[in-house]
Amino acid sequence: MRPRTLSVAAWALGLNLAHGAVKPEQIVTKCPAESQPVRTVDNRVPWACVLAKKKRRQREATECPSGTHVVTTADVYDPFKCAVDGILLRPPRVLCPPGQQAVPTSDPDKEFECRKAEGGFQFGPSCPKGTRPVPTPGELRPFRCFADETPAPTDPTAEPEFPALDKPRARPVVQRCPKGTKKVQTEDPFEPVRCAPVSAAPARLTRYTRYQVPGEVSFDYPSGWHLTDAWTDEVPSVYLLYSVGESGKPLSLTVTRQRHGTPSYKDMEEMIGREKEWHKAEETGRGKVAGFDAVFLGVAKESDTAFVDTGDGYFVISFNAPPEFYDAYVPAYRRAVRSFRIREASRQ
Repeated sequence: MRPRTLSVAAWALGLNLAHGAVKPEQIVTKCPAESQPVRTVDNRVPWACVLAKKKRRQREATECPSGTHVVTTADVYDPFKCAVDGILLRPPRVLCPPGQQAVPTSDPDKEFECRKAEGGFQFGPSCPKGTRPVPTPGELRPFRCFADETPAPTDPTAEPEFPALDKPRARPVVQRCPKGTKKVQTEDPFEPVRCAPVSAAPARLTRYTRYQVPGEVSFDYPSGWHLTDAWTDEVPSVYLLYSVGESGKPLSLTVTRQRHGTPSYKDMEEMIGREKEWHKAEETGRGKVAGFDAVFLGVAKESDTAFVDTGDGYFVISFNAPPEFYDAYVPAYRRAVRSFRIREASRQ
């Protein structure tokens, strides 16, 4: 029997999809109601919010409802699904245990999940480089490969210092570096190439800035470190990052708060046990921080963590650095611990 040919309308739909006719307008980290996150095979748009239930009993989602469009997933048995128009799903920028990465979740009680970091290869419909699969209903093969010349979509919320490139480059290049510096490749995805001093001596920590949430908490951190303020999230957090050395290796200083009664609360002793098991941390002492009992953990020449017990929960002050830069930058952690203050309103 001769397979049915693709109708003009269906072919036009497939061609529009192949050339990226649907453009996201709003960036979200969690899918709207009646949709769920799914990993796609398009590295430019790796996540999509697809309808939780198909309205048609079809193997391929070639006829999507109004307000949705077809995306290709990594499921070889059901590769095409209907994704919600007008949004771009991105994993939240949060810290996960080593070897894991943050991914979107469909759990209404969580904002994200930490999963084992995935490799670059994905299973799914296979097409040559420069093309993408498009559904072909009625034919023997459920998809065809169409040329894809559309550049990756840009992120309207990206910070000015991290502009999106019009065309991907294998090796982004800094045109010229000032005298006394040279171009180096880094491990920072936001700054893959940077100008580093010819001498890779660590910068001296001489200037500090005060971070504070009125009526709650405050502490000092080094001026010039990149701060991400997530204190209004379900788990109040502050993330500080700084790249060091010619390789741009990152070090971090984080402050988080856990309170009894919140959905994501985990017992302090349980978290201390995880630090010891996951990171081979050892207890380095006990004392007081901001007038509260504290437990101090550490991994030699790598990290330090303080768990501050407030009775209604606890704070965690954590520092991580490459071994070769630990001694030079651990004073930032010690200054944060010494200057840490918990306001009266936050103790209630």
